[in-house]
Amino acid sequence: MENYIGTLLAVGGIVLFFVLAIVIALYVIESFALYTLAKNNGQQDKAILAWIPFVNQGFYGFLAGDQNIFGTNVQGIILGVLMIIFPIVTARVSGFLFYIVALCGITVAYFTLNGLYKKMNRSGDPTVVAVVCAIIPLVRIIYVFIHRNDIFEEEAVVVE
Repeated sequence: MENYIGTLLAVGGIVLFFVLAIVIALYVIESFALYTLAKNNGQQDKAILAWIPFVNQGFYGFLAGDQNIFGTNVQGIILGVLMIIFPIVTARVSGFLFYIVALCGITVAYFTLNGLYKKMNRSGDPTVVAVVCAIIPLVRIIYVFIHRNDIFEEEAVVVE
């Protein structure tokens, strides 16, 4: 019996190690992509924020800038704060409230990511990608990493 428990703990430890290694690798990839994107678009002084945990999620809102959400102009900094808050709140609530908060978080993520992806010069129509990225964070990380060298465009004018 003790042999099984030791084996189970060893296997659990190995699995935990690999899961943590993947999470850390994804964090580094996402932070590097956001850092490069910010530096390439004239935000050298703020680019370091991409490496701070949780703040880097809010950095998406900062890079996206002001967005029109359901007829209301929402500042990019507010979107960034909401991108940080909604995942934390979603993890703390349960029941029906969980679904309401999660839906609000996905909506904010969609508008933030859609605004950011519209600025990227090679992203094409970002609507479908923004929906998928708002629901599946792994896709967001890969997409931002692929487009890390893009230069932002606003209304056909390159932002510098």
